[in-house]
Amino acid sequence: MAPSTPSASAAPRDEVRARLENWRRRAGAGQAPAIETLMADPRRLSVLLSVFEQAPALSALALAHPDAVIEALGGGADHILDRTVADLAALDRVTGPVPALSRAIAPLKERAVTALAFADLAGLKTTEETGIGLARLADAVTGTALDWLVRLAIRHGELKLEEGATARVPGLFLIGARRLAGREPGYWGPIELAFVMDDTTLPKAGLRWADRAIERLAGDLCDCFDGLKDSPQIFRVAHVRRFSPSARTLVIPARTLQEMLAAGEPAPLRAFLAGPPVVA
Repeated sequence: MAPSTPSASAAPRDEVRARLENWRRRAGAGQAPAIETLMADPRRLSVLLSVFEQAPALSALALAHPDAVIEALGGGADHILDRTVADLAALDRVTGPVPALSRAIAPLKERAVTALAFADLAGLKTTEETGIGLARLADAVTGTALDWLVRLAIRHGELKLEEGATARVPGLFLIGARRLAGREPGYWGPIELAFVMDDTTLPKAGLRWADRAIERLAGDLCDCFDGLKDSPQIFRVAHVRRFSPSARTLVIPARTLQEMLAAGEPAPLRAFLAGPPVVA
């Protein structure tokens, strides 16, 4: 399940060695003993050289997160994923415009992707284990982004929750489908998301006429994940509108979704929603 980001042609050997030395310098003197241990292992050294020769996207991530590479090749990819999930959860009090959300999430997600990719390439994780790790990462990133955008809507007065309530909007569900449900979302996606709104629960929670705010929120999340100007792509997103011609909005009322399925909605939508987990 290694990232499929090879260059059109392999980099010259001198350039590969230069990239490796640049990576060592970025890691710092404090990592010198760990790096020497890695260099003494032919398999791990081969992984490093192959990445710097043939995978420019992963090479760039390695230069940005040298400590993650060292820890992952030492068998610590799961620890990095655990810390990333915890760091994402620690954003639970932060809010700001959508570009700020992208800037907050992207480096955390990239650190975990770097660790999982190198562990995968080194044979320290099976394809199934890598897929499970990526799905856990996608769950955490998606939940963090949704909560952030809900807090932003509350701050702007678009949504109003009871005082002391969490950022979660009662009656709003973000469903991960297909690859995400199957625990194989890929390093950069696509992840399939369906925004479902229970339009009977929302009024009971005092959230009347919230559909426009929630539709905009869903659009902001997709835009953030797809990559804003001067911001990296977090995940490619496929949403339910791409699988159903009758889905006119990003957010579908639960009753409408039931009616669509009861009316014999096309097979792609049924496949989209087959066995999905609720991720946020």
